[in-house]
Amino acid sequence: MVQRDFELLGAAVGDAAFVRAHTAERAAKAGDLLDSLGELEDPQVALRLLRACAGFARMLHSMRCNPVTAQTMALDMFDGMLRRSFGDFTGLHLTAAQWQQASLGLAHGGLGLRSTSQHAAAAFLASWASTLTSAAELDATFSLDEAKACPDVLAALAAFNAQLPASQAISLDTALGHKQKALSQMIDLAAWETQLAHSTITGRATLLSEASVGGRAFLNAVPSGRTQMEPAAFLSELRVRLQVPDAASDTWCPLCDAVLDHNSHHAGMCVAGGERTQRHHAVRDLVHTWCQRAGLRPEREKLGLLLPTSPEDMNNSQARRPADEIGRASCRERV
Repeated sequence: MVQRDFELLGAAVGDAAFVRAHTAERAAKAGDLLDSLGELEDPQVALRLLRACAGFARMLHSMRCNPVTAQTMALDMFDGMLRRSFGDFTGLHLTAAQWQQASLGLAHGGLGLRSTSQHAAAAFLASWASTLTSAAELDATFSLDEAKACPDVLAALAAFNAQLPASQAISLDTALGHKQKALSQMIDLAAWETQLAHSTITGRATLLSEASVGGRAFLNAVPSGRTQMEPAAFLSELRVRLQVPDAASDTWCPLCDAVLDHNSHHAGMCVAGGERTQRHHAVRDLVHTWCQRAGLRPEREKLGLLLPTSPEDMNNSQARRPADEIGRASCRERV
């Protein structure tokens, strides 16, 4: 008697209904963890846990072992729970475009919260390809041509290519030569190019900046000691990265009368206030600390280094520093 619909090494073996129920049960169990994660008060810690072990990784075994079409609904349900958890611990309720950006990898300006439904095809194809050699060794009657004609494999390939531009669609033989990471990177790259193509000039500049090594460093930092960020500061960085507006419309800056944009980019650059001076001082102090540890005997920038430019400038000269003069000179050159 042949047994049907059973679990083997954590994977469902059986018809589509059994696979669907098995994946849905796994998603429901992961949902308890996601709900608890949403209650954490530190968004930096919560996001790191979500990306590392509470999100995509929870469903990876099912994605690799079972056909895509049999578990689409369960994976969509899990993605919805993951999105809700993110909203709970950040207070950010993203639009579809913003969440799509969050689902990309860090190198593409995202948060690394990959969608299980979008990457299930890549996982299944890579897993299936890795078993072909073992299948031939175990079964003398195994036929690669028959395996390539399997409806589940063809459906996975179609689902994968549906996420790529038509000109970049790959064949099954090409898919056989790629690991899951490489296939997922193809999906990420296609989504990244779409995001760039549909962004404004400001949005495109933001995406390119956030995709740089320096722009994504705060997401790789371990939330401990000097690399632990205050929740408000961390959330502010997330809003910039995902282009979540801080206001309904642009207005005038109360300090310099320039345009204060609704994404608050001006707040970080305003020469009359904002974060520019604070950022300068923070970088200065950090470099000074590093030089001290290296035994270089640095002297931190201080007041009174410059002579007054005129007798009337006695008071203002005390607040001037050499770097400020360099900045003024560069501004004059640009003008």
